[in-house]
Amino acid sequence: MRWLQPCHVRLAGLALALAGVVGMINTTRMAMADEKDKDEKGRTVTLIEKDSGTKVKLATGDTLLVKLEMQAGTGFSWAIAKNDKEQLLQQGKVEIEKPSKLPGGKATQVFRFKAEKTGTSDLELQYKRPFEKDKEPARTFKVTVTIEKPTKE
Repeated sequence: MRWLQPCHVRLAGLALALAGVVGMINTTRMAMADEKDKDEKGRTVTLIEKDSGTKVKLATGDTLLVKLEMQAGTGFSWAIAKNDKEQLLQQGKVEIEKPSKLPGGKATQVFRFKAEKTGTSDLELQYKRPFEKDKEPARTFKVTVTIEKPTKE
């Protein structure tokens, strides 16, 4: 039990404390960056699959990120089935985040929209194989989006 000597315990405690301080600094830096982004470009709202069936309120200029898991290599992917393009304007192409480099592993499709025009509409995405036109989607993501004019703070 030589490794459990007081000097080793103190070193381990110091290392944990230092890691906590570095983590707090990084968190503060990220929070400051988020506030900066909020001031210049509006806020960013991120939704995931469990948010399906909910209502979301945005202000014009806000960004809506929809992050949905997919299984790479199966032919299934998420596609926009319903969207009022005058209200929610898709920004760029759909991005794919791959947390692991394993073939056939889980990935996340990221859809980015900008809130352009006030009003309420539905956004629906369907998880299906594009080549199976007559089949029902395996999963559906649907939210009601209300866009209002930004409030002055």
